[in-house]
Amino acid sequence: MKILSINTSSNICSVAILEDTNLIKEITIDDANTHSVKLMPLIDELFCKTNLSVSDIDLFACDKGPGSFTGIRIGISTIKAFCDATLKPSVGISSLTSLAYSSNYEGLICSLIDAKNNNVYYGLFEHKKRNLYTSWRIFSRYHF
Repeated sequence: MKILSINTSSNICSVAILEDTNLIKEITIDDANTHSVKLMPLIDELFCKTNLSVSDIDLFACDKGPGSFTGIRIGISTIKAFCDATLKPSVGISSLTSLAYSSNYEGLICSLIDAKNNNVYYGLFEHKKRNLYTSWRIFSRYHF
C-alpha cells in the first residue's frame, strides 16, 4: 500500500511517500508561513522524484495537529482534494502521537509542542512491548 503523507502543522512542511512501513522518499522544508505556496510544488517534486502519480497512492495521510490552525487547514484541504479526486481514503494523525511513536523509550512518554506565548500542547502516552497506548488523551495547552 502506497501512502502520501503530509505535515503542515508547524514551521516545517514535509511530504513523504511510504510503501507500507518503508519510506520511499521524503522532502522537508523549514519555511514558516509559506505552506500554502510551497505544499503543492513539494508534492509535485516528490511525485517526479519517485516516478509516481496521485493515482498510484492508496491512502492519504495528514497531520491533524495540534499546531498552526492555518497550516492544518492547508494540509487537510489538500489531502481532502486528493481523496475527492481519486475516491481513495484518508487518515488524520495527531502531532503528539507522531512524536511519541518516534521514541524507543519503554514507559510513559510526554510529547510536547510549543504553542507560543509560554504555552505547550502535550499528550501522555505509554509505550509497552513495542505498542503505544494513549494513557490520557490530552490535547490542550499548559501555561508555564
